[in-house]
Amino acid sequence: MRDLRDVPAYLINLDDNADRLTASTDALTRAGLSFSRVPAVDGRGLDLSTLPDCDMQAAMRLYGRPLKGGEYGCYKSHLACAQRMLDEGHEIALVFEDDIRLPPDFPLYLKALLAHLAQSRIDWHLINLGAPATRICTTLADLSGGHRLVAAHYFPQTAHALLWNRAGAMTFTRDHARVAMTVDNLFRHVMIRSGKGLAVTPALVMTSAAPSVIDAGKKASRYDGRRWTYGLLKQKRFWTNRMIALSRKALYRPAAPLTTPPGLPDPTG
Repeated sequence: MRDLRDVPAYLINLDDNADRLTASTDALTRAGLSFSRVPAVDGRGLDLSTLPDCDMQAAMRLYGRPLKGGEYGCYKSHLACAQRMLDEGHEIALVFEDDIRLPPDFPLYLKALLAHLAQSRIDWHLINLGAPATRICTTLADLSGGHRLVAAHYFPQTAHALLWNRAGAMTFTRDHARVAMTVDNLFRHVMIRSGKGLAVTPALVMTSAAPSVIDAGKKASRYDGRRWTYGLLKQKRFWTNRMIALSRKALYRPAAPLTTPPGLPDPTG
């Protein structure tokens, strides 16, 4: 069974969020993970229309509203983690945002997941550890304790707890370095179409009750810049993604048997 201290992990944290850093450091240390802090890109207050790596016109076509500075910063922070993983030569890496909350049995389930990935032939790029999969999924393995590894044909739209492999990180950094959508929307968009997104359900990682930094001040400017097409575009994204996901589920054939990896303890006893 793999020693979790050998699994690279990155924690995205803004320089002015010392309390979050303390809480997440404690959580990751108790879980037996050795991690590196990645300073988050602070997009608050930036004029995104002046940034060459931000495509605001594409965002307006997709969303019917402009991107927010916090959304840009979150996207760039995840890009930085993926690039750092590649630069350091890792084959897999965990990426956490600093509002995570880990259950006591998180290390057991993570070890079970890594053991299964090591012996399987699953073609994957990204695993969401922080959101339950919808019913548009296919079970790949029982990780015990009620948790399952699934092919998430309709990829969960969160980004606070992720597991990348090298191929996925390379695709992210190579093909999506220009910011045109929120990072969680990008992951859903890409994984639905590539068929290489997995998830653990129920989720292994939760979020704390800390208020969102990205959404700071959102209520006051919720409708700023919205076009009349906003609602229509949202429905278009939903139904397009859903139909692609349903099609992928219908055609999907698992590459690995639906078995629990041998030698794994059952956390439930």
